[in-house]
Amino acid sequence: FPLGNDQILRYDSAGVFQGIFASGNGLNLPAGLSIAPDGSLLVANDGGNSVLRFNTTSGALLNTLTNAALSG
Repeated sequence: FPLGNDQILRYDSAGVFQGIFASGNGLNLPAGLSIAPDGSLLVANDGGNSVLRFNTTSGALLNTLTNAALSG
C-alpha cells in the first residue's frame, strides 16, 4: 500500500497490479498487514489508531478490533 493514499492494493503472485482491494472504511495510514487464523485480513490502521479486519475475498470491512493507540 503506497503511503498516503489510504488504500490497500491487490497484486497477484507475479507482482502484477490487480486493483484496489479496500479503501474508505476509516483507512488512515495503513501500516501493516497480517492474515488472522480465520483467514481475514488484519490491517494496522496507524492514522486511525485501530486494527481493521477485512474479508479477504470481497475487501469488505468486517469490524474494528481495537481503538487503542498504535505506536509505529
